[in-house]
Amino acid sequence: MKSFAAVVLLSGFVSLSFGLDRSSDPTQPASVATVEVFTFSSGGVDINGKIYLPDSFDRNDNIPSVYLIDFTEQHFMVALDEFDRVIDGVAEIEGVDAVVVTLEEHRDIDVNLSHIEPYYDIYKDMAAYVDVHYTNNPARTFIGRGSEGGIVMGSMFLEDPANPVFEYFISTDSPSTFNTFIRDTITANDFDPNMLNKKLHFSFSTSNNRSDCLNTISAFENAQYSWLQFGSVEYASDSESTWTFENTYPTAFATGLSFVLGPVSTGYDTGDPARVKDFHIGHNYPNPFTSRTSIEYSVRRAGNVELKVYDLLGNEVMELVNKEQPVGTYTVEIDTGHLSSGVYLYELRTSGFGESKKMIKLN
Repeated sequence: MKSFAAVVLLSGFVSLSFGLDRSSDPTQPASVATVEVFTFSSGGVDINGKIYLPDSFDRNDNIPSVYLIDFTEQHFMVALDEFDRVIDGVAEIEGVDAVVVTLEEHRDIDVNLSHIEPYYDIYKDMAAYVDVHYTNNPARTFIGRGSEGGIVMGSMFLEDPANPVFEYFISTDSPSTFNTFIRDTITANDFDPNMLNKKLHFSFSTSNNRSDCLNTISAFENAQYSWLQFGSVEYASDSESTWTFENTYPTAFATGLSFVLGPVSTGYDTGDPARVKDFHIGHNYPNPFTSRTSIEYSVRRAGNVELKVYDLLGNEVMELVNKEQPVGTYTVEIDTGHLSSGVYLYELRTSGFGESKKMIKLN
């Protein structure tokens, strides 16, 4: 039996309203010009929040972007419970990439409220962690907020496309390596590329301005990367240090690249919006539905693909796909006539990737 987070469907539908606030906001990350204030209502409860948008964001261009969500504290638990459905709706309506909010290491599944609730006081300030899904360009810039002291967390994985044996950890033979640093000037902390194999380098300076901190993740050409949980380090507020992580091994999170500094960070992908990610699963359509619905997903790397449907107790109710599939985009049409009304989860799983989304059946 699989374990999924409990989902409370308060009303069956979520209403959203948006407004723009272009005034100065001291809590706003640097290089983010627009704050889009939103409210969503569910079960008669209004939850307010902010979406921080980068300078280059234009809804008309459908630029793939990552949003930093700032919920009001009093509705924290409700916000987590409803967050996926709300953002799924925004992504579907606006045609943009959805946001992922994470707590601790739960990046590949919904937040498990039964696990988090006893530690509410500890985790409440961490609710805005953002994981960024990047395309395979050789370099990325990640804009976030600095902090004097705190916990540094992140996720990286470099794979060697010419050597599939090493696709789940950073290989000595990998053609590309990462130099990750934070800077408050144009000068970067450079390392000898020949010394970087199987190592991740991080340097943090306390001279970084709290609201103007640039985190840069650099790689040489032809780099490909997926999730790697490389660990956390505590850094002092009165020193400048560099940490090197050697022989780091991954956990199987969704394809992407993430770096988090302090309690909140946000960033955006300036790559080609038409570029296909390694794996992608779309929202089922229509949703809600009465008997039939369809799911579209993309496979960029050939391999075994599983697509299954579960109820909220984690019981498998349908197996839609379980076979080797080549690169391509696929659509599966589902006949759910035998299922009762309610909320279900459908999950796409491949080697090194897993993602689930919710769908609602109505009688």
